[in-house]
Amino acid sequence: MERVATLTVIALSRARHRLRFPERVVAMADRMRTLLVEDEDDIRFVVELALAHRSNFDLTSFASGVEALEALSEGGPSFDLALVNLNLPAMSGATFAKRMASLPCCADTPVIFVTASLYGRDEAQLRGGNSIGVITKPFDAVALPDQIRDMLEQTRV
Repeated sequence: MERVATLTVIALSRARHRLRFPERVVAMADRMRTLLVEDEDDIRFVVELALAHRSNFDLTSFASGVEALEALSEGGPSFDLALVNLNLPAMSGATFAKRMASLPCCADTPVIFVTASLYGRDEAQLRGGNSIGVITKPFDAVALPDQIRDMLEQTRV
């Protein structure tokens, strides 16, 4: 855990510097309504920082799939994209994605899984349903918005 915390602090330090002075800004016509489901506070913070300060993402985050599904089931907003930790407690990210896709508001919402390890699963296995890709941890916070956009562009081709 100490190593993860150290890596997170280093990533935050680098990200904060780069986010203040971006080398390029990629503008999108509309803001992308993005759902983040991540149980690790540090990772959630890094993603929020990366997407909020350098890009046109409107981010709504939850610490568990259960909380997110409750909000979505109660008539919460629809989303253009979901970033989901694959290894959530109480409900896996894959299970969350399937349940989310069964809701009218989210039937077509593309999902990008975020994980530290695929645990023997082939990345191709995770591309069923609404899944469009996998981002592995640790990831480059500065490159995250472009990485997400690239995955979305590949699905539109």
